[in-house]
Amino acid sequence: MHMLTIRGWRSEQGSVLIVALIMLLLISLIAIAGMEDSILQERMTRNMEDRGMAFENAERALRAGEQFLAAPSSSTFSGNALLNPAPPDDWGTGTGGNAVAVSLPSDSRAAGNPEYYVGPVQCADMAMGGCPVEIFRVTARGLGGEQSTEVVLRSNFARLQE
Repeated sequence: MHMLTIRGWRSEQGSVLIVALIMLLLISLIAIAGMEDSILQERMTRNMEDRGMAFENAERALRAGEQFLAAPSSSTFSGNALLNPAPPDDWGTGTGGNAVAVSLPSDSRAAGNPEYYVGPVQCADMAMGGCPVEIFRVTARGLGGEQSTEVVLRSNFARLQE
């Protein structure tokens, strides 16, 4: 009986283990890169949602300011001029100075209530003498889920003089 010997068998011991470990390392690197990409996409989505919330809140405040001007109260106007047209001191303080806060639904996740400010009256003379059309500047600020997510909108509101 002849015995069959395999040459070099001892020198190849453990090479399968090294190849398997290298493959495991490569697969792990690919998986980590995929997870980092997913995390980045999740952050971008969260930021877009946060900005959208801030925009909607600013829009809510802007519409509230325009509705306020559409039906002016006697306590805010002296004739047709605003009694206190000073701009907000600092939007960041939470009070906004002379800004008017607009309430949000109780389930809102916003970091704060939106605010609006009605600026001083400008007259659109239109060569008619006097001031037949008043133009008000309405500035609104809305916050998203974070205090740092802020959107400021501005519109001009025209009203015929009574």
